[in-house]
Amino acid sequence: QQSGQQLGAQQVIASLALLPLLDQVFEGSPAVVSDAQVRASLAEAGVSDPNPATMDAERSRLYQSKLGDVATLQDPAMADVLARAQAVTEEDLAAVDVDVNPRYGTWDVANGGLVPKTPAWIQSAGER
Repeated sequence: QQSGQQLGAQQVIASLALLPLLDQVFEGSPAVVSDAQVRASLAEAGVSDPNPATMDAERSRLYQSKLGDVATLQDPAMADVLARAQAVTEEDLAAVDVDVNPRYGTWDVANGGLVPKTPAWIQSAGER
């Protein structure tokens, strides 16, 4: 259960961190995700009164799923969105201001985003 919660926290933090870039990538496109779409998606998952962070994390997840959708990738109307997505650099990711509660780890783009914190009392097999 604990590792599932940690994985969930990592996914949520990464989604929230990516949202400003995804908003820029999708801006002005026919695939902009509306609040109504976010609320409908969350309602399907049983979330009836989402807070702003939940809305943002879900909006990011919906954008990410669009970028992985074959129909989106083949849609000529999405060519600009795909070009902007492909133009995002590591420097763009590093420029996103991300504050992470230390209990979840630290934000490090060079190491894949959220780097989980391992409590000092936990040792790997090689340290025993």
